[in-house]
Amino acid sequence: MIPVVIRHYRDDDFPAVRLLEDSGEHESYRSAVFVRQTSEICADTFLVATLDKEIVGYSVGTCVQQDPCEAWILRLGVREHQRRNGVGTILLNELIELLFSKGVRGVRLTVSP
Repeated sequence: MIPVVIRHYRDDDFPAVRLLEDSGEHESYRSAVFVRQTSEICADTFLVATLDKEIVGYSVGTCVQQDPCEAWILRLGVREHQRRNGVGTILLNELIELLFSKGVRGVRLTVSP
């Protein structure tokens, strides 16, 4: 298994996570806003994956306000050169375990076709 370390997001992770979130040169402002807001709103469910101290992925989840037994995975991103080696799976499993420890029993995810 890849020696990736999963931990909670920290403010000094902002530049690396914003770059991962950035979907194009005209989207950097939106990416920055999303990362900043999410780091405040979902602080306890915002995870990053590091490999040799480099951030190679991140995931964010949140409980549904009207039903705290349900949650959504809002984002899951992995650096292109680290895809298909298990980083996404590790992040997803860690996030689901974290959400389940908070009483969540169902998790939803929307993916792009």
